[in-house]
Amino acid sequence: MNRLEIAKQEEQAAFLRTFQEVLRRHNVKIHDFSVPQAMKFLRESIRKGPSPLNNELARAVFTGTKLFPLLERSVSFLEPPERTEDLFGKTRKAAVGFGAHDTSHSLWYMLCHPKLVWSALTSVWIGHTLFGKVFPYDPKGFAKNISGLLFEEKRGENSSILWTMGPTPTLGNILAPETECALESLEQGEKWVYVNLQSLGCRDERPRSLTLLEASKRYQGRFCAASLSVDSPLYKGREGGDIQEHKKMLLNQLSRAIFLKDTSWYFFSLQGKQKEMWWSIVEEVVELSLALSQGLIPVFHELVVLGLIRAWQAFHMKDVNRLISTIACKECIDRGGSVNAAFMWALLGDDVGKKERARKVMAILWGRPLLARRRLIDKSRTIGFQALVAALPAKEVRHYLETVWNIASPGPGLAASSRLVL
Repeated sequence: MNRLEIAKQEEQAAFLRTFQEVLRRHNVKIHDFSVPQAMKFLRESIRKGPSPLNNELARAVFTGTKLFPLLERSVSFLEPPERTEDLFGKTRKAAVGFGAHDTSHSLWYMLCHPKLVWSALTSVWIGHTLFGKVFPYDPKGFAKNISGLLFEEKRGENSSILWTMGPTPTLGNILAPETECALESLEQGEKWVYVNLQSLGCRDERPRSLTLLEASKRYQGRFCAASLSVDSPLYKGREGGDIQEHKKMLLNQLSRAIFLKDTSWYFFSLQGKQKEMWWSIVEEVVELSLALSQGLIPVFHELVVLGLIRAWQAFHMKDVNRLISTIACKECIDRGGSVNAAFMWALLGDDVGKKERARKVMAILWGRPLLARRRLIDKSRTIGFQALVAALPAKEVRHYLETVWNIASPGPGLAASSRLVL
């Protein structure tokens, strides 16, 4: 058994320990579950009716397993990079040398991991159409792609953000039972802020994305969903002229999403006066991003994505002391992996050296796809992050994110400097 398989077993065991601890507290007989069996047990239990056990198990699915130490172990056998910049080049070769696939689009990968290929097939339109009624896309219950707590961000004495990571919280194209249960059992003083990176312009991912928007309407004030496309022609540099033209087109798209409910590339779950307030914040974020981008279009778009996510967190922290924050695409491997890694890179304090920062970023950027799909992150999904790292120091981006927080923060006392607990 290679080291990557050992790391995967450790990840699955950590999730199951969390699951069994909840069962033990409720005096339920302990079962020797696999992850798919545990998810099946929970979903069947939820169908029987509400219970404190279901509520606690559902919550544990999303926040109970501490992911970061597992991600660190998954890449511990690789030579650590000297700088974050090295993650986009020579470290890929080293990872492949230890048995990681460079891509999932090879015959060898398909032969080695048929279950993962099948899971990917059920996630696309043709697979859902042909097999969805019998085999709905189920990244947790079938593909063993777990969710968990990435890190906690302490903001002042009484506020915190639980940064969670995992695949889309849907089953097929509907909200998964455990997601419904977790939302219904949110504690007083908590909100779940969800930033969807799936593409609204793609018929494979649009139904799942709109399901999340619909959930934010049903759980208004508790589940605050937004969708920020990293697949739009603008983000990928396929439209627009110079950076000023990009800014103009981007603001037009964002304005339509906020005021006209045009969900072609973006959406924000907003009510009434919130729309004008959010639009004012969006304009400031875009201007700040432009000023910091050094005229580089990929850097501009990456800063906008990070800035809008940071602003969305701050915007929804009114009257709560804890946010559950999730930034995810379909599986949170490529798009979600890159964005979460970018936040880790930026938010780590000045006391963290270049090599240590790179090692922690590597845990997310490499560890997440290695554990979930036995491959490295798609090269095309790190272009924006790579451009940002090359153009700006982490300290400057962290200052930008704090400025954004101060702009969007709904009240005093919430703009204190953050501290990460890994």
